[in-house]
Amino acid sequence: MVKDKYKKEWFNPLFYYVYHFLKQNDIREIYIYGGSSSAKTHSILQALMIDGYYRNYSTLVYRKEQTAIKTTVKNECKAIIENLNLTQYQEFDFEFRYNEQKLQFKGIDKEGKIKGLKGFRKLFFDEIDQFKVEEFNQAKLRLRGEENQQLLFSWNPISSKHWLKGYLDAFEWENVDLGFSDTHKHLDENSFIKRHKNKILIKTTYLDNRWVVGGDWGRYDEHVINEFETLKLTNSNLYNVYALGNWGQTLNKNPFFYAFNRSTSYRPDLKIDFESGYIDLSFDFNKSPTTLICGQMQKQGFVIFDVILADNKTYSEKSALESVCMLFKNKYPQIEPYRMRVTGDASGRNGSSDKAINVNFYTTIKKELKVVDANLDKYVRSANLPHTLSGDIINHFFINVPIFFTYNCLILVDEIEMAEIDDKGTLNAWKNDTQKSGGGHMVDAFRYLITDLWVNTSPKEWRTKIDQLKLQYESRPL
Repeated sequence: MVKDKYKKEWFNPLFYYVYHFLKQNDIREIYIYGGSSSAKTHSILQALMIDGYYRNYSTLVYRKEQTAIKTTVKNECKAIIENLNLTQYQEFDFEFRYNEQKLQFKGIDKEGKIKGLKGFRKLFFDEIDQFKVEEFNQAKLRLRGEENQQLLFSWNPISSKHWLKGYLDAFEWENVDLGFSDTHKHLDENSFIKRHKNKILIKTTYLDNRWVVGGDWGRYDEHVINEFETLKLTNSNLYNVYALGNWGQTLNKNPFFYAFNRSTSYRPDLKIDFESGYIDLSFDFNKSPTTLICGQMQKQGFVIFDVILADNKTYSEKSALESVCMLFKNKYPQIEPYRMRVTGDASGRNGSSDKAINVNFYTTIKKELKVVDANLDKYVRSANLPHTLSGDIINHFFINVPIFFTYNCLILVDEIEMAEIDDKGTLNAWKNDTQKSGGGHMVDAFRYLITDLWVNTSPKEWRTKIDQLKLQYESRPL
């Protein structure tokens, strides 16, 4: 149909691959990433609109923010309708309609819910990197009930630490050759198409956009090319992401943990002695999520060996804190209660801080984990240390005492690298921004573990400067 009705000059190579996979009943998920000016969104929308138009199905397009829709994807669709003469589409506020078929646009609601998927055969997430992993999982679970339902995702690979990269790296991808002989359908050698079972992964760059690089059709856009060439000379990381379409590194200009070094601290295979010594636990209390950091003090240094998260939906009829305790007990049944030491957010001492069951949080911990009173009461502060002081203490340890993180703590390692101070030397601005997507809590639990428990139990030679740091903080000018 495409070959007969439309001119090749209207499409970039990426279009043909997306259009092909939309028709494959054995394909469920299509992932498309790469650099800017690669026409990802445009090519995907072209394929969805043409295929939906002739096969009479509805598509739902998601952006993170509803307010950005009209100036982004909807405007893109209006241009496609005009260029491809799909004039039977009628325009409404957040959708186009053709008979019973809809092309609808939505943003995620305030609760982060993916709703209203009934009647849609295709679901397209534009800029999926801006979504939370929970929203991604919701979509995959809720799109069901019709034949040839598919999910499509597009993004720029800004950070190699993003949850999406971890998800995709878990699969074994094989190269795909569709056997397209037409030269106008060829992707550049820097791009690829891979498959794992019912999943397709496509990488594309500006070199696949004939309206940037020209060729047999399109045009050469010297301004875009010059921008990429300038970027190549001035910022290799951004050039790697936006020109080459490779996963980039997120740079933290004002790191809270300035002494942290992933290459020396991340030790995925370190072992924990569960038969002797203490197991140290640190809690941060939130509904979404409640966080538990697990560590052990060893002769070689501090070892953080697990991060456990839960909310009030993890187990029905249990609070988030009860749930995280249950997860810990189920995972480590060999740990005797008398060998657990506990610390955490000082606010958890407040009378009925665990409102779900009307007691304070530490009462719940004692009940659920059977922790000895002495192994909890003396390690939880009456008030949390200021950010600046806790940062000084932890950076001192990073410099002078090894702190290791095992494989189970990779998400904590990422958050430690991202933690950023504001102009007041605090974490407040970063936390306020990060916690919108459920982050920041692991760093808090980590701070409590080091400053409230391990400072008071570690050998004297490991903490020689701690009293001095406290004096410096207390004598600072206000």
